Amino acid sequence: MCWPSAAWTWRSDRARCSRWSASPAAAKTLTALSVLGLQPPAARVTGSNRLSGRELIGLPPKQLRDIRGKDIAMVFQEPMSSLNPAFTIGRQIDEVTRRHENLGRRAARTRSIDLLDLVGVPEPARRAKEYPHQLSGGMRQRVMIAMRSPARPN
Repeated sequence: MCWPSAAWTWRSDRARCSRWSASPAAAKTLTALSVLGLQPPAARVTGSNRLSGRELIGLPPKQLRDIRGKDIAMVFQEPMSSLNPAFTIGRQIDEVTRRHENLGRRAARTRSIDLLDLVGVPEPARRAKEYPHQLSGGMRQRVMIAMRSPARPN
């Protein structure tokens, strides 16, 4: 597939959420993925992409991983494309809390349950033991928001 090139310019103040509207829908997704450094291997990213004055295009993968989730995050519209069906919801949130908050296993699980509660997931301790396919689409979306929360992205 080939998309016409488009120039995207936006500026977002710290601690603000950006929302994009464009057509086709894939253009928004590919743009967001390229901002995160997750574009498909065949994609060509040119120009400049700065976060807090730091150029993101061309950063080594390890540096991008350190930025992703911590400084910038994306909640996908279809959470099943981001959640791993082989792991419980709790384990997936635990992984994020352990990485970004430097918590041990027990503390990470407690934090994960608190985050699920914070985003309105009923019975968060029970839900943390469930797998993505056991939750409704709206509940999975809340899980993705909870996964973003411990990192406190800018």
